[in-house]
Amino acid sequence: LYVGYAGSGNTLTISNGGTVYNATGYIGFTNGANNNAVVVTGAGSVWSNSIELYVGYNGSGNTLTISNGGTVFNNGVNMGAMIGVGRNGGNNAVTVTGPGSVWNDNGDLWVQSHSNTLTVSSGGHVYSDDGIIDGNVAVVTVTGAGSVWSNSGDLWFGFWSSGNTLLITNGGTVDNGTNYWGAVIGLNGNNNAVIVTGSGSSWSNSGNLYLGDYGGSSNTLTIANSGTVFNASGYIGNFNVDNNNSVLVTGTGSVWSNSGDLYVGNSGSSNTLTIANGGTVFNNYSYIGNSNGANNNAVTVTGPGSVWNNGLDLYVGYLGSGNSLTITNGGRVNSYGNIGIGYLPGANNNAVTVTGTGSIWIATGDIYIGASYSNTLTIADGGKLYGFNGFIGCYSSVSSNNAVLVTGAGSLWRNSYSELYVGYSGSGNSLTIANGGEVDTELDGSIGCSAGANNNTVLVTDTNSVWKNSGDLYVGYSGSGNTLTISNGGTVYNTDAYIGYNTSASNNTVTVTGTGSTWSNSGALWVGLNGGNNQLNVLSGGTVKAGYLTVNNGTLYIDQQATVHVSNNYTQTVNGTLKLGIGGTLTSQYGYLTVSNLASIAGTVFAVHANSYVPSLGQTQQIVQAGSVTGTFGTITNNFPTTFALRPQLLYIGGYVDLTWTGTARSAFSQSANLTPNQQGIGKALDNSSNNPQLTPLISYLLGLSNSQLPAALDQLSPSSLSSMRNVS
Repeated sequence: LYVGYAGSGNTLTISNGGTVYNATGYIGFTNGANNNAVVVTGAGSVWSNSIELYVGYNGSGNTLTISNGGTVFNNGVNMGAMIGVGRNGGNNAVTVTGPGSVWNDNGDLWVQSHSNTLTVSSGGHVYSDDGIIDGNVAVVTVTGAGSVWSNSGDLWFGFWSSGNTLLITNGGTVDNGTNYWGAVIGLNGNNNAVIVTGSGSSWSNSGNLYLGDYGGSSNTLTIANSGTVFNASGYIGNFNVDNNNSVLVTGTGSVWSNSGDLYVGNSGSSNTLTIANGGTVFNNYSYIGNSNGANNNAVTVTGPGSVWNNGLDLYVGYLGSGNSLTITNGGRVNSYGNIGIGYLPGANNNAVTVTGTGSIWIATGDIYIGASYSNTLTIADGGKLYGFNGFIGCYSSVSSNNAVLVTGAGSLWRNSYSELYVGYSGSGNSLTIANGGEVDTELDGSIGCSAGANNNTVLVTDTNSVWKNSGDLYVGYSGSGNTLTISNGGTVYNTDAYIGYNTSASNNTVTVTGTGSTWSNSGALWVGLNGGNNQLNVLSGGTVKAGYLTVNNGTLYIDQQATVHVSNNYTQTVNGTLKLGIGGTLTSQYGYLTVSNLASIAGTVFAVHANSYVPSLGQTQQIVQAGSVTGTFGTITNNFPTTFALRPQLLYIGGYVDLTWTGTARSAFSQSANLTPNQQGIGKALDNSSNNPQLTPLISYLLGLSNSQLPAALDQLSPSSLSSMRNVS
């Protein structure tokens, strides 16, 4: 049946229960067969095509209208029905409107050529096998409650074509099954758009949904104003040529529900997902930048009530680089599994930002930041992240230069019942807590965990910036050159702490500097449990508190403005060094150590010249204040100018160790010039007893004598009077 074989303006009307039967139906057959029309209207009115149906085979402006309960049937093994066929078949239209109005296409439904339209409204129904929109600038509209376009097979929208639009609005419904693809927006097609908007409007796919496939770019899906989309897995940018595709889910009640996984940039680049203004997305696993080369893809979750629910793991840069997740303005992401930011080697420069009051990311698994290099996590301005074990730099030596920044009042990263590793395996990884940010680790914290995990850093800076470790803290568990810096009023809490834990852990350093900067160890603090050259620096008003403090294979440096308090015992071994800034005689001018109980000492004291201090004979600094003192320091050294006439000596008096300034240093009393044999013998006895604390006042007195005064003083110390030597001065 031809309605307008070659002519124009012809009309067929089937109404009031009328019926028409034919094989294939054509409305506008040849080029120039334009503006022909078929109207099927009224209950029981039927146009039955036993084969195929074409609306605008080559002509333009042709129409088919099915209304008020009318019905059209067609079959077709291959084509089924087509709206616009040849290059001249443009601006043709099919409208199915009103309850009971049905177009039953027992084959595929094609919208081809250019500027053709299909409108399903006011309760109309269209049924087809596959739906294929492969023309350009085609528009399909499904609008109104009860309006349905149902495809038993796939829906290909923008099949090798561009600029097409599918609008599902005002409660309209589109559904499709799956013969192979499920649903595709932009299969080697560009700038195609699907909009699902309004309460009750939905698109339901029993298969996967692909936005940009086999060369499809700049295609869009918008879900707004309580619209809903359902599918198995979702892909935004499936192949490496599928770029710049985007999904927007916006408005309260707007939902994109993926019963499977979600890929934002499976292999493509610069694809985006935005969840805004109360929109919601559901899926199982999610990947932002899944494959190698899937770069610069981005997800943004913004606004109160906007939620991304991940039933399993979430990866920002699984293998891809430059991918990002931004949670802002009260947005929320839930991950019921692990988090990976730059998850596998080769995934670099990926970034997550959680910013703004009410913005939150909750994970029930571990958080991995950087199996490769230069991946970042930023929590700012009141944003919050909750998870379990945290790893900054993981897996191998290539896990380097990854960084976490927690900054701003109310900003929080909490590791529940778990541990935090800064440099689990890699080097140059960092954690910065600033401007009132907080990190809570409910078990242990570790900087430089594995052997080879070197030069990792943690900086806790500014008032109210806090790192809380409910368990122990390791600065250099097995790695070397790792640092913890607490400055400008920052605070770190933990139970026990170790600066250099295993034998491979050397040259690790903690520095506590600035007024109000505090490191509080409720248990034991070890400076060099093992390893070598590990160091604790307490400077410029910084404070360190510890239950027990041991300096073994390392150095404790307390400058002239700092305080270290040990609430129980202090131990320094022969390999330990106590380094003190000496800049005057007031307690605010020199470094000192306070110990509530026992100070067991050995090793070295190093006096560091500070404040351009020029000591006077007999001036004293009380460098150790303890309940009791056992042992002595084996060596005292200093870096005071060699031109100074005095040198430091140690006095041990009860629970105190004083540093006192005495006369010009001698290498040995017995080697002094112009001594008699008897005087040399007395000098040798003094040299052999120089570390006897009972003789410290005498030796200090003798050191203050000139070379001409010394012989007479030695004559007073005959062997018969050695028992009273310490009383002579």
